[in-house]
Amino acid sequence: MTTRARVAMCLALCSATAAFHLGYPALRLSSRHQRLYASAYMLAKDAVDQPLSTVRRSLLQKVAASPLLFGTGLSALAADGKGELVLVVGATGAIGQYAIFDLLERGYKVRGITRRADKIKKQLVGTDLAAVEWVNGDLNDKSTLAPAMVGVKKIIFAAGAHGWEDIENNRRIYAEAVGEFARLGKQEGVNRFVLISSAGLSRIKPNYSDYLKDVLKWKLKGEQMLRASGVPYSIVRAYSLNNEADDAGEDYTVAIFQGDPDGVAALITRKDLGQVAVEAMEGGSTKNTTFEVCNARKNFMGMEPNWRKAMAAVSTDAPLSQQELAAAANAQEKVLTKEDAKASSFYGDPSKGFRN
Repeated sequence: MTTRARVAMCLALCSATAAFHLGYPALRLSSRHQRLYASAYMLAKDAVDQPLSTVRRSLLQKVAASPLLFGTGLSALAADGKGELVLVVGATGAIGQYAIFDLLERGYKVRGITRRADKIKKQLVGTDLAAVEWVNGDLNDKSTLAPAMVGVKKIIFAAGAHGWEDIENNRRIYAEAVGEFARLGKQEGVNRFVLISSAGLSRIKPNYSDYLKDVLKWKLKGEQMLRASGVPYSIVRAYSLNNEADDAGEDYTVAIFQGDPDGVAALITRKDLGQVAVEAMEGGSTKNTTFEVCNARKNFMGMEPNWRKAMAAVSTDAPLSQQELAAAANAQEKVLTKEDAKASSFYGDPSKGFRN
């Protein structure tokens, strides 16, 4: 088999196993993002709810180990570690890893926090993600986070709570972990904290499921804690994530909104969200701003097709009100428990138009 054929086979195998494993039927992957997914699946195989079959595991290991995919690339780009140290929280997830690849291309030093640092380091030897400094930390236990913050100047928080596994994760990760990183960031002199949050926080509706209401409540709390901390921030509120495509395509751009407008029903790809986070981290005009993002067709209703230009025009947030400051400091919020989550209606009723 020729070298070209072997490369094609590896790339096809990576894309096919990616789509098969995560259930994305229409992934359109560039070679760079195929490298990303191969690395990501080596991490994901220890974290997914359902264990991988022997066949799947073998395929993923072969793809990730291929020197044709990983013999050169971003590891060499970031070898000198130029630039400030960026901590990516949620570094083993797809959004976090898209951000990491963008950061490495821009010459930043990158640190990823995980509960399995030693295992991940071994799994990623020879891959582009080996350029990342992997450190231990558990977002469910804020007392473990301080070591990961030493020397950090920028943070991208892209972690998900997986509250369906334990409803209290929503509080621990979306509020307490964000608040702790903000507190530590203030001590370390962090000059930008990018928080990936959700659109709709200011307009929670009665027909939302109890689960979604809990997610949005704690995400809003996390935003308030970050804004009250005094750390320069950018809050990127995403609409629903696109689970069908890795790339929105050339006809689409990222639409930028402010004010959490109602009536927007749209998706955004994880790739675009990761890139938006990095752009927001670097932008001077995005300091102390909150804005919503989704994918939209270029020139739709006169929309600015260049999303970076649109982002540069966002307005700075007004100062927090006394009520918002009090909410950020309030430690007496009602906390749902596993018993609450056992209710049959907790995750919503499709017949009643729930959203979860």
